[in-house]
Amino acid sequence: TTFSSFSQSIPAAFIGKKNVVVALYYACESSSSTWEVKNLTIKEGTTTGGNTGGETTGNTTTVAMSSFGLANTTPLSTYTLSDGTTLTFAQEGGSTPPAYYTSGTTARMYAQNSVTITSSSKAITSVVLTCADPYNSAVYTGNDLLSGTAGSTTVTPTKSGTTVSFTGFSNTSLKIVNAYTGTSGGTQLRIVSLVITYAN
Repeated sequence: TTFSSFSQSIPAAFIGKKNVVVALYYACESSSSTWEVKNLTIKEGTTTGGNTGGETTGNTTTVAMSSFGLANTTPLSTYTLSDGTTLTFAQEGGSTPPAYYTSGTTARMYAQNSVTITSSSKAITSVVLTCADPYNSAVYTGNDLLSGTAGSTTVTPTKSGTTVSFTGFSNTSLKIVNAYTGTSGGTQLRIVSLVITYAN
């Protein structure tokens, strides 16, 4: 006897896609009444998330992976931050491609997955990743062979608690690979957010 109105923005990853499934889910402890949908309307609006992530202050840009508005288990590709820097995720030969998970709001990088951070103009001098997964309070800071490459310079990360820091370089690009001896296994690199620092 009671009808409620509810609206939800479509995640940016689904904009322009065909055959998108909309699911209504309701859970309770014992029993409940049924869902009865009277009207369903899809309207044009402004997108949120997508290729607009990142907040720049001074010579640093901070971006949370949740800011892209991705749906659960979305395969990761290329994302452009508000300052023009791009994040390009790739499967370098491992058995599982990198993907975004809403549980923990993390970019999950498996064995031999990579992310390349490329500045549109300024040289990058450091990248600091926050890697704890809030979903299960575990720390996923990547394999022991995790490494970075900035031009011809190999950048060895420093791990401390839930952070992984790449410093001591100056280049417009940094490629981070969750290197591993096999095509699967090891420790995932789950990126919740990252801070990119540029040369002045």
